[in-house]
Amino acid sequence: MRKRIGAKTWWLGGLTLLLATACGPLLNSELRSFLLFKASPAYARDSHFLRLTGNGQAVYLLGTIHRDHLTSEAYSLRHIQSVVENLKPDLLLVESRPEEFAKENWADGPIEMPVASLTARALGIPVAGIDWWYRIGSKPGTSSPERDDHIFQNSLERLPGHRKVLILVGYSHVAELSQRLQPAGYAVDRFDRQEKRDLFSTRGGPATFPPSLKQAVQKYVEAARRELDQETDPDWRSALEANIAVRQKLLDLIEKAGERSSL
Repeated sequence: MRKRIGAKTWWLGGLTLLLATACGPLLNSELRSFLLFKASPAYARDSHFLRLTGNGQAVYLLGTIHRDHLTSEAYSLRHIQSVVENLKPDLLLVESRPEEFAKENWADGPIEMPVASLTARALGIPVAGIDWWYRIGSKPGTSSPERDDHIFQNSLERLPGHRKVLILVGYSHVAELSQRLQPAGYAVDRFDRQEKRDLFSTRGGPATFPPSLKQAVQKYVEAARRELDQETDPDWRSALEANIAVRQKLLDLIEKAGERSSL
């Protein structure tokens, strides 16, 4: 039965991808990816998992879906943890700002980033933030070529000295980062479906969270509430309220599932 469901999922994903490609002139890559994740999340998950090789390194680039990890069975927060645990990279780069990491704000960025970061930390894997944005001149939840340039530069600066690197970014950044890495000496490598499934496999492990996640998320929520008290811009107020709400849902999950004392 599982094989039939898997085949159907991939068939639907392939059909969606075909339709999205056929409508390419009308849809940008981010919208095509969005539709693919809605129609076939397992297929989209695998399609946004790339491996690039070059300069004596293997760089794994995985696109994530932010708050939708809370509700997706095919691509949950447990799948994010499993990739870190199964791949065992010697460096994890996440969509969080370096300056926030310097302040030990592990919960900066989308909710899957602290889950991955603290999973890696518990395994002794170094973690670094690569995101970049400033509030001035930008709107909540938006991106730009300038931001993608900074994400690329921040990644490139941290790659030397490592053999196997995992980079986690929102799925809309995957194509942009891959395109920028290729002129820097990296090429997209063959990465078959079974290899990806093995890395996503939870192997029946406990559905618990990494150590210190609750504390990190609570710290973020408290700071966000203080910021909300001072905020007057309606767009940024709405963004802060949404960020607090999704992290509260994550806290509820942590409360139910618990944290592991170690990995």
